[in-house]
Order: sequence, then C-alpha cells, then structure tokens
Amino acid sequence: MMTYEDALRDIVLADERYVVMTAENRAAIRGLPAVLHGRFIDTGISEQAMVGMAAGLALRGRVPVLHALATFLTMRAFEFIRTDVGIGRLPVKLVGGVPGFLSDGNGPTHQALEDVALMRGIPGMGVFSPADEQDLVIGLPEVLASERPFYIRYN
Repeated sequence: MMTYEDALRDIVLADERYVVMTAENRAAIRGLPAVLHGRFIDTGISEQAMVGMAAGLALRGRVPVLHALATFLTMRAFEFIRTDVGIGRLPVKLVGGVPGFLSDGNGPTHQALEDVALMRGIPGMGVFSPADEQDLVIGLPEVLASERPFYIRYN
C-alpha cells in the first residue's frame, strides 16, 4: 500500500515547481529531505514565516506544500493564510497534521477542533479531509494540481 510520503515524493519529483516545507513537523515526511535536497525547507517552529515564504514562492511560480501541526498551522498562521494565500488565491497547499483530538497527550493547545471552520471561511480555499491514508493518496494528485489554495487534514 502506498503511503502519503510515497505519493507526495512521486508527485514532487515529477514536477520541479513543487517545494515541500515544514515547521519542524517531519513525522509523515521523514525520507523527503534526502530525496528533495533544496526543495525541502524546514523553517523550524515558525508557522507564520513558513506561510509567508510559501506565498512568496508561489508568486514566483512554485507550488509549496506545507506541513505543520493542524492547530498551529491554522490558528497561529491564520492571518498569513487568509491575507497572503487566500486573498491572493495562491496555489499553496497546507497539510495540517494530527487534527481533532488526536494529540491528546499534548493537551488542548495541540487539539485542532476549529481548523476546518477556519479554512472554510477563507474565500477560494479548498478543504480536503480524507477518511484514511488511502483516501489521501487517491485524492492527493488532484489537490496538488489544483490552481487554488487547499487545506488538507492529515492524521
């Protein structure tokens, strides 16, 4: 069975426009830095800066695929997502990991319960909430190929 990392790797390697970014959240993409080299950027725990960088890359023709914990990506960086990505209708793809109550060990600060509501409030933003990893793998090519911004819930 193909994993999210496998599917993402294949898509990104086939098209130089893609850049994979993370705010120090590599759980699902551990093998990509060694394969993508300069097209893999870890910004550290700085979701706002990552979104701003992604907007700049998108304005230059790139398709950034961002990864961060869902709660911090959608809440901490919301203004940047709304203003830089959403209003600009840039093809930035936002992957929010460990959504909902899944991060129970880290407590309520890490639980993304509002992520879908926040992203749906941004005009033009697509939201993809796959049922499982196979659903994600099947839908990923269409979501990444879309010209509009997208939020992807990943668990």
